[in-house]
Amino acid sequence: PFTRLWIPGGSNAMNLSDGLDGRAGGVALIAIATIFAFSVTRGEPLMILFTAALAGAVLGFLFYNFNPASIFMGDTGSMFLGFVLAVSAVRTHQKGSTAVAMLVPIVALGLPIGDTLLSIARRAVRGEPLFHSDRGHVHHRLVALGLSQRQTVLVLYGLCVLLGAAAVGLTRASAG
Repeated sequence: PFTRLWIPGGSNAMNLSDGLDGRAGGVALIAIATIFAFSVTRGEPLMILFTAALAGAVLGFLFYNFNPASIFMGDTGSMFLGFVLAVSAVRTHQKGSTAVAMLVPIVALGLPIGDTLLSIARRAVRGEPLFHSDRGHVHHRLVALGLSQRQTVLVLYGLCVLLGAAAVGLTRASAG
């Protein structure tokens, strides 16, 4: 049941993250790096190769997608990355204890997941359609506080790095 919610939820969460130039690509790159780190510590050569190749592709794309972007990811690209990340997280964490195996990918993708859940809750409270767009996402709020698009994206990258490190820490704590 968790996987049936996780995969479409992860896909849509990454899609909702694609609101500023470079945001979804950078968030995905950090999550890929986190999954890569898990794969290295567990000695999973196929996942190491897959995540390294995916990280290279995303990094190459991000070079042209960072503000000011000359190419854009779009819904198809962000949903593809969300799907691949969700499936990779399930694959990478299926060998751990059930609680930790479920918690680690949630922490690693905490920013897009949290932003999506807050958006759904905000729209439900207001009586708006759940899939109606609004300007209440985290990145919109940071820009409204006076940060530039680049500063906002870099702050969000920093938060994702902290969440990725926390996810790695959870894995190491559960292994010890």
